[in-house]
Parts: sequence; structure tokens; C-alpha cells
Amino acid sequence: MIVTKDEMCQAAIELIRESGYEKVTVPSICQTCGVTKGSFYHHFRNKEDLVIYWLSNKVGTTVEIPREEGLSHKERLQKLMHEHALLIASIGCDLFFNAIVADSKNGGQNLLRNMVEVDPVEQLVQQAMDARELQSDAEAGPLLGAYIMAVIGAIVEWKMSNGTSDIVEDLDNLFRLIFR
Repeated sequence: MIVTKDEMCQAAIELIRESGYEKVTVPSICQTCGVTKGSFYHHFRNKEDLVIYWLSNKVGTTVEIPREEGLSHKERLQKLMHEHALLIASIGCDLFFNAIVADSKNGGQNLLRNMVEVDPVEQLVQQAMDARELQSDAEAGPLLGAYIMAVIGAIVEWKMSNGTSDIVEDLDNLFRLIFR
């Protein structure tokens, strides 16, 4: 029997990966975990809440701004965004796409903006702009916002292609187009 919130969450994510997001229901999660619906609802409002919780915790412990010596601000930014692309790919198009949809249904906290603290990333963009490593008429915040919106579009396209496109390559290309 699965008893902790994190254990329940991990078992549910494995079930979603095996069966597909749309096919997994709260009762099937409860059956897999050996818990009652009451126990499930004690921890989560719904399946979407569970997915957002899992992804927020996974992302929060996985990707950090690179601190390597010898890298320019732009190279550090590019490495950070590439690491995010690899993480998104490892999660998979079905789960990541549905997490974005779930996020919008549950108040739209915007998981992509929460994948790292925006302020330090925006500061890194500004540092790259100050060092003339990036050329843009936009300010750092709107430039980063445009990149995040483009990433959401790429993820939607990835889902529409049933994961057949190379999301890492697509996101690396977006980086090069936006942060030039």
C-alpha cells in the first residue's frame, strides 16, 4: 500500500506513462496505489493537481542555472535552456502537454515560468544583453517571455505530432532564433 503523497504521486505518474493521460482516472490511481478516494483527495484536488505537483517538484530539483567558469552569459543561458529541453523530452509529450493544460485549468500558474526562478534567468538575459552577447530591441523580461510562449507553442506542436518531432532540437532552434 502506498501511503505518502510523493509515493502516490510517483505511482500515478508511472500509470499515466503506461496507459496515457486521458485513460487514467482518479479511481484507477486509487486502485493502483491501494488507497481510498478520500486518501487521494486529502492530498490532491484532482488528477491535474497531482500532475502539477509532480512536475513542479521534479523540475524544482532538476535544473539549475549553470555556474561554470569560462562560459559567457549567453552560453550559460543556452546551456540552461538546453537542460530544460532535455527535461521536457524526458517527461514526454503526453504528460508534459497535459501538465500545461492542467496548469491552465487550475489557475494558470504557468509551469514553464516556474521551472526555474524567472528573476535570475531574466538577470542572466540582461547580463548577456549588457555584454552585447545578445542583440534585441526588447528588454530582458519581454524577450524571456517571448521565448516561454514559443516553447509552449513547440510543446503543442510536439503533442500534435504525437511526439515524433525532436523537441530538444526544436527548442534549441528556438533559442538560437530568439536569443541572437
